[in-house]
Amino acid sequence: MKLYRPFQHGARAFNLKLFHDREPMNLSASLPILENMGVRVRDEHPYCVERDDGSVVWISDFGLDLGAAFEQMGRDDVQQNFRDLLTQVFAKRCENDGFNRLALLAGMNWREISLIRAWSKYLRQAGLTFSQSYIEQCVANYPEITRLAGGVVCGTAASA
Repeated sequence: MKLYRPFQHGARAFNLKLFHDREPMNLSASLPILENMGVRVRDEHPYCVERDDGSVVWISDFGLDLGAAFEQMGRDDVQQNFRDLLTQVFAKRCENDGFNRLALLAGMNWREISLIRAWSKYLRQAGLTFSQSYIEQCVANYPEITRLAGGVVCGTAASA
């Protein structure tokens, strides 16, 4: 995968290229993953490239609309967290849900997001009556508090 700023859209846009062997990416599977990560897909351009050995590589080039998270995506650590999380979700090692917005909104990595998700599930089992989507919205509305809470558990929070 490659996250980049396209020349034709100026400095206010990001695109994401996903590379896939043998067959094109399933668009109906890709869109929910990207939207759960807090981006809207503006457009998608698929390309098929044939290698010298006759095999093919499919390239899906997604135009991303980041909204308020645009400034965050300009940071190298946030871009790395976004790519790592996307890799984990596509590999099915991380869940695909609204908590994944925290990669952009709070600058959290996929492990920290998994901890917030686990806390939510624990609280629901303990009797909290709020739905998962409500909790996802709450932590997204307060990304700084969520980031600090995730950092405390992971041991990455700055000392006060």
